[in-house]
Amino acid sequence: MNENLLENLKKEKEKLAVLENSKINIEKKIKKSKIKIAQYTLSSNSEYYESLSDAIANTGIEFNDIVSAISSGNVSTLQEKLNNSSGE
Repeated sequence: MNENLLENLKKEKEKLAVLENSKINIEKKIKKSKIKIAQYTLSSNSEYYESLSDAIANTGIEFNDIVSAISSGNVSTLQEKLNNSSGE
């Protein structure tokens, strides 16, 4: 019976080694996937901000003006700048 017990122990250790190796490989794949998601998100955000920048390029307002107005909650100043730049 002792041999049977040792054989079972050996088999379980082998199974564990395979599972741990699989876990390592899965963790690597998860990390790569997270990196790709971050890259795609940054790329998407960059395209969005470039489009926004292009849209406001001829208004006389800078992107920082928009961010500042939104941050401070003072959108009326931004509206005044827009009105002044459009000749109103």
